[in-house]
Amino acid sequence: MRIKTNANCLVLDGTLDTPANKRLWKALGNEALPMATAAYKALPGNTRALAVYADSFMFSCSAKGIVKQARIPRGG
Repeated sequence: MRIKTNANCLVLDGTLDTPANKRLWKALGNEALPMATAAYKALPGNTRALAVYADSFMFSCSAKGIVKQARIPRGG
C-alpha cells in the first residue's frame, strides 16, 4: 500500500485521497487490519507489530475519508 500510494503522506499541493487510492486502501487496509490487530494483541510489547497495526489502521481509515474518520470517536 505504501509503495503504490506514496505512503499516504501529507502533500502540499493536491491530494493522495484519489478514488483509485481509496479503492486500494479499502481492499488491502480492510484485509490487513484484522490480521495486524491479532498480531499486536499476541505481541503487545512488539514495536514492529504496533507499527504494522498503526499502518493498517491508517490505510483502512483513509479508504473511508480522513475527515469523516476524524469525527468518529474511538474507544481506547
